[in-house]
Amino acid sequence: MLRNKGYIKYEIVTVIVLLLAIFSFSGYLIVQIVNQQRFNVMKKNWIVFSDIVKTNISSFHNSEVVYLQEVIDEGYLANIKNPFDNGFCDTTQSKVSIVDNSNYTTLKCGEYLINEVSNINDVNEIDVFKVTNWVSKKTKGRNVESKVLYNCYINGKPLFSDYLDELFFIYKYNKTFETDYYSIDDINMNNCDIVSKKFYRTIEIVD
Repeated sequence: MLRNKGYIKYEIVTVIVLLLAIFSFSGYLIVQIVNQQRFNVMKKNWIVFSDIVKTNISSFHNSEVVYLQEVIDEGYLANIKNPFDNGFCDTTQSKVSIVDNSNYTTLKCGEYLINEVSNINDVNEIDVFKVTNWVSKKTKGRNVESKVLYNCYINGKPLFSDYLDELFFIYKYNKTFETDYYSIDDINMNNCDIVSKKFYRTIEIVD
């Protein structure tokens, strides 16, 4: 009788362990499915963003590079919802570059990035990367990118809260001072001291 009770307890523990394993695996599958849906939403938003810029390219100040913030400012698009949290996609790093009539579109939503992809309508062909924020201290790791970013200092204080891409810096500067510059070298240095710094981030493909 004692042996049977021990055997029954062993069976119960085994069943519990199996059920926990099944629930854990089911939970993992659900998370994977939800994440894939979010990646697909981001990819579809990338297509919409790219198409809007291409259709209305003559409306923008610089017809070679157009940032998401410019598209929003011109009223062609509302803020793009970040499918991974309650915020919105980055309006200063998301952009469309036009080279030889081809759109190279970047969309950054939180820590996820579609980076300079050209003319793709099948979302399955679009790669999504996971990236860190740009930091001034060089990051350790194999997949490290670097970029020079800009800010403007007036009386020792930065004009913008963050350092920006060169062309977005020009766009923000023009809006701030109601100017019409196309090159950072042409900006009136009497208004501010332009400072450039090298920043770093890590990047890895996730989908």
